[in-house]
Amino acid sequence: MTQISIGDLSSHWSTRLQLTQVREEVNTLSAELATGRTSNILAEQKGDLSLIAALDRSIDINNRYRAANADTQTWLEVAQTSLESIQASASLSASQLMSAASTGSLPALQNASIYAQNELSAVISALNTTVGGSALFAGVETAKRPLVDHETLLQELSTVIAAATSTEDALAAIDTWFDDPMGGFSTVAYRGHASQSVQLVSSEQTALPFDVRANNPVLVNTLKALASAALARDPIFAGDAAAQTTMIQSSAERLLAEDANIAQVRGGVGLLQSHAEKDKVMLAATKAGFEIAFNDAYMADPYETASKLEAVTLQLETIYAITARVSDLTLARYL
Repeated sequence: MTQISIGDLSSHWSTRLQLTQVREEVNTLSAELATGRTSNILAEQKGDLSLIAALDRSIDINNRYRAANADTQTWLEVAQTSLESIQASASLSASQLMSAASTGSLPALQNASIYAQNELSAVISALNTTVGGSALFAGVETAKRPLVDHETLLQELSTVIAAATSTEDALAAIDTWFDDPMGGFSTVAYRGHASQSVQLVSSEQTALPFDVRANNPVLVNTLKALASAALARDPIFAGDAAAQTTMIQSSAERLLAEDANIAQVRGGVGLLQSHAEKDKVMLAATKAGFEIAFNDAYMADPYETASKLEAVTLQLETIYAITARVSDLTLARYL
């Protein structure tokens, strides 16, 4: 029976341990050579990880501002789309209303009034647009949709003009209701903040003031014109083609006058979009710079790594050769 001494067993396990350690070192160095990144950043930085911590924090902050910039760009894009739809509604409504007013036909006037009511609903819906649960056109009161529905608005206006004895009186009453800073539209229809704008974060140094609210005079005038046309079907004008024509034509003229003003409001939003896009490019460039510095800190010297790998590979081959030779040793060969 073959006997194995304690010394032989100890030598066997010692060789296996050495073999395992050398193998792991070969694998580690091979990975470093392939990726160019050190596996021991503590040794690479001589025990000082302050640079790594600072770069890590800078990258994290940059990522947060890039996310905020993306949210800002989404906000502005949706706002621009909403304003574009409002401008389109106003333009098409002006054309439809002017055409109906030129005929003086009660059926045409009635249809134009219904069309204006539908477009009023569409414009209010656009001004009540939300992004991520935040109302775009309510100022800092982003938790509230800024406008009541069109039915509520028209019901209130119907009461306002109930005592009017002429279209001039009705239009004047509508103007007063919409323009009164202490009542009417400001207290009944508009629920957003009266003056304070939303600050949209675009970069670490930049917050863009988004001051387009549903109480903007240009947008209020658009609502006023569409509401006036919709009120042409009010009972006080029933069967009166001349009065309905006046209401419809006046609304068309007001809508035409506001087209350039809506375009100006959209231009202001476009300017904010331009600023946000510039900040996006700047943040991307800053991130790239941080990542290059971060990678440089982790970079392993390829020549040093290759030299170490060659030496360790040779050591591994030597261990294998010695192990194979010892395993093949017989008493005859030993003697």
